[in-house]
Amino acid sequence: FSDKKDPGKVLYTTGGTYPVTLTVTENGCTKKYTDNINVMQKPEARYETEFPVACELRPVHFINKSTGPAPLTYAWTFGDDQLSKEESPYHTYKKVGTYSTNLVIASPNGCKDTFKLPATLTVNQLPTAGFDIDPKDTSVFYSQINLYDFSKTTTNCSMFWGDGSLSGNCSTGHEYTVPGTYKVTQIVENNGCFDTAYAQVIVRPE
Repeated sequence: FSDKKDPGKVLYTTGGTYPVTLTVTENGCTKKYTDNINVMQKPEARYETEFPVACELRPVHFINKSTGPAPLTYAWTFGDDQLSKEESPYHTYKKVGTYSTNLVIASPNGCKDTFKLPATLTVNQLPTAGFDIDPKDTSVFYSQINLYDFSKTTTNCSMFWGDGSLSGNCSTGHEYTVPGTYKVTQIVENNGCFDTAYAQVIVRPE
C-alpha cells in the first residue's frame, strides 16, 4: 500500500502475480484502476570447484550449484580468455598462476544473476616423477637396490618398494629379504599436485 502519487521502486521478495490498484480521488469523485504485475523468479548463481587445489595441465571440475526456473543457460569465464556454456564444465589451465573465475546464469524469462568465487583460483605447477634403480634383476644374496632420483619440482617424495616397505624420501635404496617380483612406485607432490613413476625389480632365489 502507498498513498504517494508515484510510489517509486517496489521490491517483491517472491515470484508470482500481484494485483496493483491505482485509486484517484478528486473533488469527492473516486476512480480505480487495477492491473496485474507478473514478478518472475530470479535465478541464483553459485558454483564451487571439486577440489581446493588446482594443477596445471589437469582438468579442474567446476560444479554448478545454481538454482532457478529451468532451463537455465550458463556463461562461464575462467580467467584465461577461455569460455564455456556447459552446466558443470571441466577446464584445463595450461599455465601456473592465479585466475579469477565467473558464472552468469539466465532463466527463460530473461532474469540473470552473477557469481564468482570469493578468492582467486591458484593453479600450481605439476611435479615430475622419475627415478632409476640398480640392479633390476638380482639374486636374494645381492638384494641391495640402489636408488637414483630424477624427480623435479617436488615438495614431498615417497618410495613404495612393493614388499610393504615405504620411504619418506627418494634418496635411500632398499634391501629385499624374500625372492619375488616387486613393483616399485614413486609418488611426488608439489603443493597438492601429484605425479607417479614405476619400475620393476626381480629378486631371484638362487
